[in-house]
Amino acid sequence: MKFTIPKNCKSYPHKKHWQYCVGSGHALLALRTDYTRQLKWIHEELGIRYVRFHGIFCDDMNTLHTLADLMPLPGAEQFTERSFHACGVAYDNVLEAGMKPFVELGLHAGKAGGQRRPGEGLL
Repeated sequence: MKFTIPKNCKSYPHKKHWQYCVGSGHALLALRTDYTRQLKWIHEELGIRYVRFHGIFCDDMNTLHTLADLMPLPGAEQFTERSFHACGVAYDNVLEAGMKPFVELGLHAGKAGGQRRPGEGLL
């Protein structure tokens, strides 16, 4: 098989779409030191600019919990705390690696997801 490309053929710039964004796992990974080192490496060596992960408001990021989660006392479920510290640290780690977060605010289960009826989505 032989290919011939004429010299006067119109050329187009090569767009490296794969350098734009990579998908990751759960947001909790962005709190790990080894993960942030890898983010820095792929940014510097491959030119990746954005990273996308899910679960920024999930239960393991401790965004919403009650006193009953810590101490099962009568009436403890009435005391709710919202904390975005882990979310902030995750995004700070991405930015420190030289990348930008591609933020996903999707539907999720858990305490921050709220209550829903069968067949009904969360918004």
